[in-house]
Amino acid sequence: MIKIAFSPIYYHELPEGHRFPMLKYELIPEQLLHEGKISEYGLKAMGELDEKSLSKEFNWNGGKLNKYKFLNLIQDHQTHHVGQLIVYLKINNIEPPKYIGW
Repeated sequence: MIKIAFSPIYYHELPEGHRFPMLKYELIPEQLLHEGKISEYGLKAMGELDEKSLSKEFNWNGGKLNKYKFLNLIQDHQTHHVGQLIVYLKINNIEPPKYIGW
């Protein structure tokens, strides 16, 4: 199953008062829904993906991919475009907004 922003398997015990309290990450899906950045449908659909369906291969651009690889390609492609936008802004002497990647 794909988790958006948080999964208990990534939980790591940190000292109390640590600047990155792990429990706040459980709230991220709720906040993304509240802000309208994701939909209930999308959250439900992503939660229903399982190992078998993600591993299934399909034809893509003359080759074979599985859904895991495809999702990685989409994320990589988005990162590529963010980089292009940052370069474009800097070329035009515009300070790009602060960008924090995962």
